Amino acid sequence: MPSLPDMAEKISGKTYVFEPNPYNIKSISLSFSGREEAILNLSLEEEQHVLPVGLDNIYRISPGGEFGSLAFKGFWRTDNEFVFYYNEVSNINNYQKSRRQRKSCSNGQVKAPPT
Repeated sequence: MPSLPDMAEKISGKTYVFEPNPYNIKSISLSFSGREEAILNLSLEEEQHVLPVGLDNIYRISPGGEFGSLAFKGFWRTDNEFVFYYNEVSNINNYQKSRRQRKSCSNGQVKAPPT
């Protein structure tokens, strides 16, 4: 397993608020305490989730999604861009989210799978 970039420590535990979006994501926070798993605090319009995210290319499955279990895994694409995959296990929805951190601002993108 590669070590975490310095950016992981800088963003760990910080909350990022999103503009209104079709996925109803209000805010996210990632906490990195080891190389194999992170914790995602995900705030949606009506729900709050605390979810494990596999950093070792293995999904971590959690109960409690609208349609059943949720699965997350993620990786650092570059030293300042973290990508995570969100899978509604009991449904057909599978998403990719990336967060790029710059010196004084951040850029978040939510991508739905191609149809």
